[in-house]
Amino acid sequence: MRRYMTEWRQKLFQSLRNKILFVFLLLILPLSLMLIYYNFYATEVIRNQVAHSNENVLSMYMGTLDRELEDIDKYLYNLIAKESDLLALDVPEANDAEAYNLARIRVHNKLGNDAVYYDKIEMFFVYSQTNEDLIAAQSQTMTYPEQERLKNALSLLFTEDFDGYTDRNLWFLRQEGDQPPSLYRIIRYGNVLLGAVMSTDQMMAPFGSADLGTGGRFVLVNEQDEPVADDPLLDREGIKLYAPAGSYRMEGRGSSYMVVSKSSNKGAFRVVALIHDKQIMENIPPLRRIVIMIVVATFIVLPIVYFFLRRAVLVPMKRLVSAMRKIKSGDWEVRIDPKASSDEFAIINETFNAMATQIKELKINVYEEQLNNQKTELKHLQLQINPHFFLNSLNIVYHLAQVKNFQLIQDMSLSLVQHFRYMFRSNMSLVPLQDEIGHTRNYVRIQELRFPDKLTASITVEDPCMDVLVPPLVCQTFVENAIKHAVSMDNPLHISVKAYVDWEDPLWMWIDIRDTGKGFDEDVLDKLSEGIDIGDELGNHIGIWNIQRRVRLLYEEDDAGVYFSNGIDCGAIVQIRLPITYRKAREEEYDVSSAAGGR
Repeated sequence: MRRYMTEWRQKLFQSLRNKILFVFLLLILPLSLMLIYYNFYATEVIRNQVAHSNENVLSMYMGTLDRELEDIDKYLYNLIAKESDLLALDVPEANDAEAYNLARIRVHNKLGNDAVYYDKIEMFFVYSQTNEDLIAAQSQTMTYPEQERLKNALSLLFTEDFDGYTDRNLWFLRQEGDQPPSLYRIIRYGNVLLGAVMSTDQMMAPFGSADLGTGGRFVLVNEQDEPVADDPLLDREGIKLYAPAGSYRMEGRGSSYMVVSKSSNKGAFRVVALIHDKQIMENIPPLRRIVIMIVVATFIVLPIVYFFLRRAVLVPMKRLVSAMRKIKSGDWEVRIDPKASSDEFAIINETFNAMATQIKELKINVYEEQLNNQKTELKHLQLQINPHFFLNSLNIVYHLAQVKNFQLIQDMSLSLVQHFRYMFRSNMSLVPLQDEIGHTRNYVRIQELRFPDKLTASITVEDPCMDVLVPPLVCQTFVENAIKHAVSMDNPLHISVKAYVDWEDPLWMWIDIRDTGKGFDEDVLDKLSEGIDIGDELGNHIGIWNIQRRVRLLYEEDDAGVYFSNGIDCGAIVQIRLPITYRKAREEEYDVSSAAGGR
C-alpha cells in the first residue's frame, strides 16, 4: 500500500498541470481570505471618506478666508480708483512739500478710519517709492513694539524683489528672523505701493474650530511646500506636506498621518490637514486583526511556495530560455538535457533539441541559397552599368572622328581599352581601392578629352586606404553622374575625389566625391535619402541605384552606406562610408596599365 501511494504521489507531481494547480491553490486561498475580510479595501474606503470630509472642511474655511482676502483686494483697488492723493505721493516731495504732506496726512487718516472695519488686518500701508516714504495704519489692538516690528519688516520688504507677487496679484507669506510670519498683499500703482498685512494667527483662527482628532492639526504651507511655523512632529516623523488636489497622501515614520491640502485662490499658500491614521482606523471592526494574521501567515508560506515553484518550474524554464537565447545568438550546437522534473518539460526539451537540429540544417541550406542569390544579383547589377557607358564611349569616338583629330582618337582609344579591360575584369565583388582610383582617373581622362578646358579633377587617397577592398565602380559611377548632369559649355566643372580614414573610428574609411555643379534637386535628394530607386526607363541614375544596392548586399554593418547632400554654395556631395578590409592573400592580377604595351 505504501509503495502504491508513493508511486501515485510521484505520478501526480510529475505533471506540470498538477504542480501549477497546487501552487495556485496555495496562493489563492490566502488571497481569497484577504479579499473576504476586505482589509485593504475597507482601509482605502475609510481613508477616502475621511479625506473627502476633511477636504470639504478645508474648502469651506479656505473659501471664507479667500472671500475676506478678496474684500481687502477690492478695498485696495477701490482706494486706487477713488483716492486722488495717491497721485501726489508719486511726485517727489521736493517739488511741493506742503501738497505732499497734506496728501500724506489724508491718506493716513483714510487708512486709519477704514482699518477698524477689517478686524483681521494688522496694518494697511501705502509706500511711495519715489520718496521712500511709508504711510501705515495699524490695528488698534497692536502694541507699539509690534507696530515698529511690522514697519521694519515692511521697510526690509521694499528693498527686495517682490515684483513676482505683484504681477501675479497674490497674497504671499513672509517671515523676518524668528518673528511670526505674516500674510502680505502689495498692489502697484505707478511708483506707489498699496497693501495690507494679515497675521497668520488671525487667518488660521477659523480652522481651529475644526476637530481633527488626537494628534491632528492644520498647518500653513508656503509655495515651496514648507511649513511657515516650526513643528517638532513634522521633523520627527519626516512628513512631506504635499498632496495633489482631490486626493491624499499617507506620511510618517513611526506613526502614519493622512495629508490633505487645499490651496488658496487668492494667495500663494496652502493649508494642510494632518490626521493621525490611528484616529481614522479606530472604528474598523476587529476582523482587521484576523486579516493581518492571514497576511503574516501568507508571507511566511510564500518562501516555501517559491522554493517549490522554483524547483518544479522556474529552473527548467530558465534552462529552456537560456538555450533559446544561445540559439538566437547563433549557437546552433546547444542542446538541453532531455531528463526533467516534469513530463511536460521532458517533452519540451526533446522537441526543442529536434527543432534545433532541423533549424540548423535548414538555416545552412537557406544561407547557401542566399549567397548564391547575392552573387547572381551582384553580377546582374554590375552588367547593367556597362551598356550605358559603352554607348557614351562610342559617341565620344564618333565626334573625335568627325574633327579628324587622330592623336586624340589614339589617346581616346587607349583610354577606352584600359577602361573596358577594367570593366570586363570587374565581375568580382570587391577590388582594391587603388585599382578603382586608377580606373576613375582613366575615366576622367576620357572625359577631359571630350570636354577640354571645361572639366578638371583632383583625386587624393591616403596611403592606408590604397589596398582597402571596395565594390567595383564605386567611385567612377558617381564621377560619371556628375559629368553627365553638371558639365556644360558655359561653366567649367571641377570634381574632387578624396579617400581617407575616419578620424573617429580608424576601422572605417570615407570616400568623398564633390563637384561644382548645381547639385541634386530636392526631390531627388529626398528619394536618395529614403533609398528609393530614382532610375527611369531610359537608364538615367541607374548607376547610383546600383551602387546603393551593392553596398547593402556586400556589407552587413549598419553604418556602411552612401550619403547624398548639396554643398553650402553649390555642387553635389556624395559620401561613402565603408569598413576597412584587406585581402588576406592577394592573387596576381592582370595590370590594366599594361594595355599600352600589349597593343
